[in-house]
Amino acid sequence: MSTPLDIHILPIDPPGGNKSASPALLTAYPPRRASRVRRNDRILIAIHFQGTAKFPEAQQHQMLEKLSEGYFKSRGTVTSAMCDMAVSVNDLLWNRNKRSSAHGQTVTAALSLMVFRENYIYMMQSTPASVQHFAQGRADTYRERNLSMHGLGSTQVPKLQFFQAQLEPGDVLIYALNKPDLWTEDHLGSLFGKPIRKAYQLMAQGLTADPGGMLISVRTGLGEINLIQEKPAVKPAPSQTATRPPETSRPGYVPPFVMDDMPDLEKEPDEAEMLERAVQPEAIDEETVIEEPTD
Repeated sequence: MSTPLDIHILPIDPPGGNKSASPALLTAYPPRRASRVRRNDRILIAIHFQGTAKFPEAQQHQMLEKLSEGYFKSRGTVTSAMCDMAVSVNDLLWNRNKRSSAHGQTVTAALSLMVFRENYIYMMQSTPASVQHFAQGRADTYRERNLSMHGLGSTQVPKLQFFQAQLEPGDVLIYALNKPDLWTEDHLGSLFGKPIRKAYQLMAQGLTADPGGMLISVRTGLGEINLIQEKPAVKPAPSQTATRPPETSRPGYVPPFVMDDMPDLEKEPDEAEMLERAVQPEAIDEETVIEEPTD
């Protein structure tokens, strides 16, 4: 049996508070009525909107919550569920852009999904964002440069990339939409094993623009996922033991809602339909499709 891992997520604030590339974030646990195959999952959703049309913050969080609800009600593989989530966002934005493009109002989205199950992480990217994984004695980069820089809503059929990795206590993952030059592999690799607040300080030093980034620290724990809102001061704050918060007080929680424009994510995925509408040969290479480990 694998060691329970806590996942601590700390968004990297840009200098001066200008969050031009910072994604909206949501973390979630399985609800009571989650699908049986999702009961051991925890999810992190990151989405960043760009374009001439405004996408209000309240609607961004509503979309995140709707995506989370749909994921935990879905069945099938992690890959198929994440693919459905991306397709639903793409369909919504694509249809909106068709209606409003004549008026010069368009919006696209960079969507990143991370599912944590036991000691594995499953990732989906819709843009060439960078995810670097630093573990004991190794460093891996997960990035597909051939993905559209514009993200979801720019094409009728989205191109997606999937990755998976095994996690161990002490691992560090660095996510960035716009990776700064000063975040070299040697610099980021030095963060391995450091307290998350100290690692944050080392990453934030010298930033001149918003990287649209976050620091993810893996620790032995209780199987929690914690989105840290309070940023470290000049001196690192003392570490605190993670405890599972009540549902309504978890970071990123907003009340359930119904977004009429969003496709229904609650039905059981039909593999043939999913492949026909979302996965074309040039969109997802068969070798990148991830299946969960089997016992």
